[in-house]
Amino acid sequence: MRIAICDDDEQELARLSELIAKYQLNSGENIDCRSFQNSTDFLCGQKGGEYDLILLDASISGKSGVQAARELRERDRNVEIIFVSSSPEFAVESYSVGAYYYLLKPIEADALFPLLYRIGSKLSGQEEQGFVLKSRKGVVRIVFSRLEFVEVIDKTVSFHLADGTVYEVTAALADFEEKLLGRPEFFKTHRSYLVNFHYIQSIGINCVETKNGHDIPVSRQRRNSLQHAYMRFLSKTETEILRNDGQTGRGSGGVERTEDAYGGAWRILLVDDDMAERTYWADILRAHGCMVQIAKNGGDAVKLAAKEAFDCVLLIFQRWISCFWEEAPTGNRESSARTSGRYGNSSGIM
Repeated sequence: MRIAICDDDEQELARLSELIAKYQLNSGENIDCRSFQNSTDFLCGQKGGEYDLILLDASISGKSGVQAARELRERDRNVEIIFVSSSPEFAVESYSVGAYYYLLKPIEADALFPLLYRIGSKLSGQEEQGFVLKSRKGVVRIVFSRLEFVEVIDKTVSFHLADGTVYEVTAALADFEEKLLGRPEFFKTHRSYLVNFHYIQSIGINCVETKNGHDIPVSRQRRNSLQHAYMRFLSKTETEILRNDGQTGRGSGGVERTEDAYGGAWRILLVDDDMAERTYWADILRAHGCMVQIAKNGGDAVKLAAKEAFDCVLLIFQRWISCFWEEAPTGNRESSARTSGRYGNSSGIM
């Protein structure tokens, strides 16, 4: 398990490092642990996928712990985050970034060790799911949960991992399609590309943007099926979260789920040109049980609204509102008016 500790208190940093070393000795688990005293230094150079768990001081110097966690979520949706703090004042905010847990200092072994065990067990289960690849760098193991996308160019198939590593093999994409497309998280967006739904940041007209900033082409023939498959995947993921939590009608953290008048999840079109803001609002809406479609600008929003019906359109920047309102189809214009009243208005958001 790869762990990062971020805390500007030297004594607490040493204490946490000692506790993790003690856990490693007792459990026999292989742990790579690194320490940082400033969140800015920690974030510098992070692409996502470098760590499985981050112990993050909620009030660390540099960027605040919650702000740092939001940036981490842009780069890695799967990393587990445990906030550590001397005060519970950040506990509620920690849910907005999907924190795994919130611990109060001083951290004791009986509080930390069970969390490390649970996260380690979860990771062990994920690591069992993968396949062996004879790449040009040698024989490697590709873990499904770390595979961001696959592309083929001139008979070279490239496997792009979330941490930026790329493995290449001389083959055809068809040689791996059965293995990958048999899993619900992978989709073929183009004759030369497969993408992992877990790493999708937004779906545009002609491409998919991943959380690590890659643009994956989407063919015209696969555009509609991609959107429907992604919506089904999100819906299934939410259902599994509810089943695991054992809380009917609630999302993770006990948050009330939002449903429309017909009993289904609200369908929301989220429009924002800022990747960090898109991630932040999309995560909150999905945590409340909404199905979210994302557009990076007003033009993309108009095209999506012309093809699909939404219960609500959430516009982050006011400069798009008049453009969208004038060009939006009548049906969705009325829907936007009704649901904006349901949510209420605030500056820059409709």
